[in-house]
Amino acid sequence: MGEIAIITGASEGLGAGIATVLAREGVLVILVARRLELLEQVASKIKEKGGRALVKVADVTCKEQVKSMGRWVREEVGLPSILVNNAGTGKQAEFATLQPEDWEPVIDLNIKAGLLCIGEFLAEMKEAKKGHIVNITSIFERSTMAGASVYAGTKHFWGAMSDGLRKELVGSGVKVTNILPGMCNTQLVNKEMEEEVRSRLIQPEDVGQIVWETVNKPARCYVKDICMLDMVFFQSGEFRAPLEG
Repeated sequence: MGEIAIITGASEGLGAGIATVLAREGVLVILVARRLELLEQVASKIKEKGGRALVKVADVTCKEQVKSMGRWVREEVGLPSILVNNAGTGKQAEFATLQPEDWEPVIDLNIKAGLLCIGEFLAEMKEAKKGHIVNITSIFERSTMAGASVYAGTKHFWGAMSDGLRKELVGSGVKVTNILPGMCNTQLVNKEMEEEVRSRLIQPEDVGQIVWETVNKPARCYVKDICMLDMVFFQSGEFRAPLEG
């Protein structure tokens, strides 16, 4: 059957772009998110172009739903060889103005969800001596800006988590890669941004292409981290892009 990839947060934005590119390269993609209608739209577009896609509605912050999703995937297609932890969210505001109910969902989706998904498949990947975990983090994993403390903190988490995980997986055949995009043209970018500026941001399929290049390496090597910088905000080192929230 070839490569099988699970992509979380696949109903729009980066997840949809990653799924589109992987499907174009012959990967069977499992699209996971909470909104069925949007998932089906992404799957339909992939199939129109000759790709293979299945959809599974799941809230990946919920342990029981992740376990249910894992059972369904195994029954339908078998063990995935690629896991793309893409689901995420953010809120731009000074921490002193936030209440716990503002930042708890960010931590749940940006950290907990990825851990649950890795935990669901990692032991079997090790047993199969094959697997590639790709974490879509952010350039904020390296450096942040005022108003993004919690968001950036969740991205910094994946730097340490992935580094430790790689050490645990030496010789196992399982790889871990973090992709750190700069400003992307997704639903998180302020809708008032001019279209000309949006066109010069990183596009979802640009990230998809990097994911494909990452998972398409020989078994003897892997890419640890990839930083993607947009040509508008990050080339100057000024983090001033307006975000939603």
